[in-house]
Amino acid sequence: MSKNMNYDKKEVIAEHIKAIMNLLNIEENESNKDTPNRIAKMYYDEVFRTRNNQGIEELNNTITLFPAENSNPVFVEVPFYSMCEHHWLPFMGSVSISYTPNKQIIGISKIPRVVNFFSKKPQVQERLTDEIGKYLVGCMEPLELSVKIVAEHTCVSMRGIKSPCKTTTMFNYTK
Repeated sequence: MSKNMNYDKKEVIAEHIKAIMNLLNIEENESNKDTPNRIAKMYYDEVFRTRNNQGIEELNNTITLFPAENSNPVFVEVPFYSMCEHHWLPFMGSVSISYTPNKQIIGISKIPRVVNFFSKKPQVQERLTDEIGKYLVGCMEPLELSVKIVAEHTCVSMRGIKSPCKTTTMFNYTK
C-alpha cells in the first residue's frame, strides 16, 4: 500500500474524529484543533499498528535463535500496553514469560518485540496471552513455556463499575 493511501486513510479517520467532537459539542480551540489528526496518526501508526497481524513477516525476520547450551529455565518480564477491543480504552501491565529450552533459545530482546507486536491492535487479554505463547512455542519449540499476564483495564476502572482491579491470564505449554 502506498504512503499516499495511508495518508488518505488517516485523513478520513481524522474527519470522523472531528465529527465525533462536533456531535459531543466539544468546541474547537487552539489546544485541540489538531486533535483529530493526532488521534488518526496514533490509531493508524501506533496503537493499532499490527491490526490483523499486519507486519508479521517483519517480526518473523527479526527473530534470532541460538543453540541451547543447557536446559536451565529462562524468565523474562516485559511491561506492555494494549487497547481493549470492546471499548478502545487502554489496558496495561506486565507479561511474564518463562521457558525451558529444548534445542534453542531466543535472543532476549526478541521477547519484548513479540509482546509489543501482539499488543498493538484491538485486543483482549486472553487472546494476547494465547498469541504470545503460541508464537514463542512455534519459534523455539521449548520443553515448557508459560506466559502470565497481569493487567489493569481502564475500561473497568474508568467506566461501568469504575473499580480498579487486576486480571491475570495464563498460557502453559509442555512438550
